[in-house]
Amino acid sequence: MCSSDLRLLNGIQPGPTLRLEAGDRLKVFFENNLEEQATRVVQHNAYQTPDTSNLHFHGPYISGSLPSDDVTMGLHAGETYQYDTMFPAEHLPGTHWIHPHYHGSTSLQVSGGAAATLIVNDPAGFLPDQIANADEYIMLIQHFDLGNTANIAAQSGDQHFDFTGADVEFLTNSGVVNPTIVVASGEWIRARVVYAGWMADRKSTRLNSSHPRYL
Repeated sequence: MCSSDLRLLNGIQPGPTLRLEAGDRLKVFFENNLEEQATRVVQHNAYQTPDTSNLHFHGPYISGSLPSDDVTMGLHAGETYQYDTMFPAEHLPGTHWIHPHYHGSTSLQVSGGAAATLIVNDPAGFLPDQIANADEYIMLIQHFDLGNTANIAAQSGDQHFDFTGADVEFLTNSGVVNPTIVVASGEWIRARVVYAGWMADRKSTRLNSSHPRYL
């Protein structure tokens, strides 16, 4: 987790893609490189603690207790933690994602770009050859609403996210706005799509102020 106007995993947007097999043991060393701000709000069930973070592995069938995925554990600025989780041998293949999920700072950090793709690979022979051998495109879709994020930052006492002026709202696909994918006629492709969203209903945000999905 790196400090800037945005919140990013490994300093890139989106974060690195992790791939593993069913039965693998996943170890992630997480270092919170944010800077704790004296202006931070500390108030339960409110936007708060903008520089406290953690990791949530969103989607896979894994333990919800430490040292695995426990969203109630928060790492303060400068703290580190070694996540260690087992993926069962019978775990289905699929496309999942990773994001911070500490109560109070989730919206600010996810809306600021902190998300990454996690893939459990297909076992041999699981898919038809047309799909198994197709070119793969990872499409991690992220929603940026700078006005809403600035409002959340102000409520949580964050001074890093600095945006003023008319609201700007856009989507990125794996870090790119309006990317082009060229597909030949008759060609198979495999699109792994993750919507790394943080709003309960994106379409309503312009009409009804903010509808945050996460604190």
